[in-house]
Amino acid sequence: LKTRAIFGDVQGPWSALAGLAVNGYEIHHGRTAQHPAMAAGREVMPGLAWQNAQGNVLGVYLHGLFEDPAVLQALFGATAPTLD
Repeated sequence: LKTRAIFGDVQGPWSALAGLAVNGYEIHHGRTAQHPAMAAGREVMPGLAWQNAQGNVLGVYLHGLFEDPAVLQALFGATAPTLD
């Protein structure tokens, strides 16, 4: 399922993704169990991404983010090579 979504208030080393519109895809298979370290976390993309309280872990259900040039540029700079 192709999906376009927007990151909310992402903090820490992932803060460059805050407010970024991204493209990816969802795979609905299996079950997820919450890791205890994420219990105090917060949702940063409705139903698709969460960040732990310290801001150093980002869990995302949206696959293919590193195929999105906007994500690569936000995280690694304007000269980051893309898969194209």
